[in-house]
Amino acid sequence: MSTHPAAEDLPFSTERLPLPIGQPASDQALAVLEEIVDGRPTVHRVREVCQEEAPDSAAGATDWSRTLAHADGELVAVTWSSTGVTEVGYDAGDDSFEVVGWSKLAETMGNDARFAETASAAKARDLLGGAPQLIHREESDRLGGDGA
Repeated sequence: MSTHPAAEDLPFSTERLPLPIGQPASDQALAVLEEIVDGRPTVHRVREVCQEEAPDSAAGATDWSRTLAHADGELVAVTWSSTGVTEVGYDAGDDSFEVVGWSKLAETMGNDARFAETASAAKARDLLGGAPQLIHREESDRLGGDGA
């Protein structure tokens, strides 16, 4: 069971999410997981969650961050709350995590609602709790895709 709020509880349109609520991963993301799972328990746990073969709690934040790193930047984790949407990707060239998103709170305060920053592995893990969705970088309109 996801720790994310239901669509009707969000103060913004779910169109800001790259996948429908309840869909844990895109087909492209699942294909990447199949390519990189070989002998990697962390990737295996994330793959099981994304294929709905295991509960969300089966993969922890460290599993998600390591999976992003093993995918060499091809995958993006998406998480959301009542305050906005965050995408976390891995930049293999800089060996760091990229965090981009949209904040309802910033928008309400009259500020630019979009944000982007480089994050440490520890910060990425903080953001990746709660079973995010998984997409391919090309499917992200914030990281890699059309950019925001």
